[in-house]
Amino acid sequence: MRHAVLTLLLLIFIGSAHASQVLRVGYADFPPYEYSDQRGEPIGSFIEITRKVLKEAGFEAEFVALPVSRIYLYLKEGRIDFWPGLAGIPDLQDHVLESRARPIRISLRIWHTPPTPAAQTLSDLVGKRLIVINGYTYSGLIYRLTPANGFELFTARTHESALQMLVHGRGDYLLDYTDPILETLKHYPVDNLQSTVLRERLGAFLVSRKHKHAEAVIRKTDQAYESLIRRGEIRPLEGH
Repeated sequence: MRHAVLTLLLLIFIGSAHASQVLRVGYADFPPYEYSDQRGEPIGSFIEITRKVLKEAGFEAEFVALPVSRIYLYLKEGRIDFWPGLAGIPDLQDHVLESRARPIRISLRIWHTPPTPAAQTLSDLVGKRLIVINGYTYSGLIYRLTPANGFELFTARTHESALQMLVHGRGDYLLDYTDPILETLKHYPVDNLQSTVLRERLGAFLVSRKHKHAEAVIRKTDQAYESLIRRGEIRPLEGH
């Protein structure tokens, strides 16, 4: 009887230890880096790096597709543990730990079609109709784009619908990242689409501070990333 009880306790302990290694990983619709395929499975170059890094670190990933705004909320609440996202997001600084690793570099651009002139800075967008992607904060930039500051925003649900709005004159400019637009153009081409770079952003791995072992998770993540880089099994992603 005693042996049976000890065996049961050992199984419970092993099961608990295994469960503690499972991380709920949020990911957004951000092709070609992270998005869902036709079956709803997570794919993309950043997803593949994340899989390798977490496996190297000893974690199992349970991926959850979410809008960006929901990712922010769930990280704050601890409903997801991990996000392969962007570094330095003001709204998350008190709620997450960021990796030292910077797996991706991307650019945020202002898109337009002639005869609309190119916009170089945010001040060029004052008084213009600006299309933005629903749920995107553009690393906190969205909070400056208010009517009080002279901005008129129109929200699109997806990158493709944003381009459609621009093409059909339902906005003067589109604020969006380079690679998702280039990916969208493969199946929704737009003649004479032009853009200027507004700013560049770096990616990072983010861990919710609500996770009881958040510091250990981010430490192991960084160690795993550095090991894989040294062995040549992954490399940083350089966007356009």
